[in-house]
Amino acid sequence: METKIRQYHLSDEEEWIQCHSRSYFDSIYFDEQVKAKPRYETPSVELVGIHDGKIIGILDIEIEQEHGQFCFDETERSGMISVIGVLSHYRRKGIGTKLIEKGMELIQKNYDVHRIEIWVREDPTIKSWLEQIRFQEIHRFYEVLLTTDFFEKYHIDLPFGIMPVFLTGNLESEGFSKLTQQHPPERSFPILIYERYF
Repeated sequence: METKIRQYHLSDEEEWIQCHSRSYFDSIYFDEQVKAKPRYETPSVELVGIHDGKIIGILDIEIEQEHGQFCFDETERSGMISVIGVLSHYRRKGIGTKLIEKGMELIQKNYDVHRIEIWVREDPTIKSWLEQIRFQEIHRFYEVLLTTDFFEKYHIDLPFGIMPVFLTGNLESEGFSKLTQQHPPERSFPILIYERYF
């Protein structure tokens, strides 16, 4: 299948949003929907995959301006894959891999960066794919969703009279174990951090 990988253009935004919505909705990221294309404060590589004139895959990689800015590994300046998606009909055809390979090529050409990270919810398919394309797991933690009763139980007051409906937080394994015993979250996801050098 012939797929062209090119840089994202501003005129792509509406179709980019549609691709994001459709590719995320039928994945483990069903709850992550956007109404506008993210804009980045740091340098970025933003690519789209095109087939028959239509966007079928998307990739955004943010580049740290200094090491430890937003990546887990703080020892060197890195890139972070913040968005990647492929429409379900076109999956398992190497499009996601082509997007990442092109992204790494552009990073290597334009920035003094030789490493990227991706943070993903634990999923056997995603895990297998990342390991096939030479990503290695370096850390894991838990993303939890807590409801209003958590604040009421622990008498947590927020400024300005704010009463949250939900709170999303991240916990290491030990903290997650204690939380689930005392106050099971509404929802939780194991988050895996992968890296690849190039």
